[in-house]
Amino acid sequence: MKEDTYFFDYLSTQFGRFFLIFSDTDVKGTTFRAPENAEYKKCSLTLFSELDEYFCGKRREFTTGLITLSDITPFRRSVYDELSRVPFGEVVTYGGLAQRVGKHGGARAVGQAMRLNPFPVLIPCHRVISSNGSLGGYSEGIGIKSKLLEFEKKNAYINFAKSHKNFTSLL
Repeated sequence: MKEDTYFFDYLSTQFGRFFLIFSDTDVKGTTFRAPENAEYKKCSLTLFSELDEYFCGKRREFTTGLITLSDITPFRRSVYDELSRVPFGEVVTYGGLAQRVGKHGGARAVGQAMRLNPFPVLIPCHRVISSNGSLGGYSEGIGIKSKLLEFEKKNAYINFAKSHKNFTSLL
């Protein structure tokens, strides 16, 4: 059986290099860490330019049709689906997300799903925090999680202020 060949391309962001890992048929993952067992190939996927727009503060949602969740458990899929509804610039707790998917008391299970998320940023696991308000964990590193949350908070406010010109005059 022929093994899939994986490729990567990356964006230089204010958080460091962000890698998109893909095959000839779909996106396999995203990460801030250099991928192993993949060769560099210029990416022409729309998703790549959407990621660039996100890191420039111009995009809040992604076209995720090319990401594959078929190898992921139904529970994790439901968590990722619900997490995708958490708006740019906002957060949810691990326990709150567990309740939203009908798993009361499932904060640890949600934390495990976040740890196993193959698509950080696209599936915004950085928006999930502890019930005490602390950041919790992040597979890409707590420093990056903190910076992503601050970036989204700042850009959510700037975009809101631009779209509501009278809002800034109230400040």
